[in-house]
Amino acid sequence: MNKSQAKVLWKHLDLIKEFQKDISQIHNSKLLDIDIVVLIFIGSHNRIAISRILKHKHFSQYGESTIKRSVHRLIHLNLVNQGEWKLDDRKKLLSVNFDLTNMEEV
Repeated sequence: MNKSQAKVLWKHLDLIKEFQKDISQIHNSKLLDIDIVVLIFIGSHNRIAISRILKHKHFSQYGESTIKRSVHRLIHLNLVNQGEWKLDDRKKLLSVNFDLTNMEEV
């Protein structure tokens, strides 16, 4: 990493932390760092299941229960929607409720 890359990464980290703070205030609930990372991961994919989150290398340091609690918290706050997969009704597909996460409209 060089100085230029460090500045870009810091800007992104700063934006993420500000987003985390704003979402927490709006929903009157403290979101953890893992919650924001999971929310961003789900939002960057098109309808994803918890099993795919658990298999991703970024989440290998977290336990299954930590990821599941984070997803449950996001669903409870209505930041993430949960729907059924048509081929297998046991599998729940997750998607971000972008209407509630769009800070420009708040």
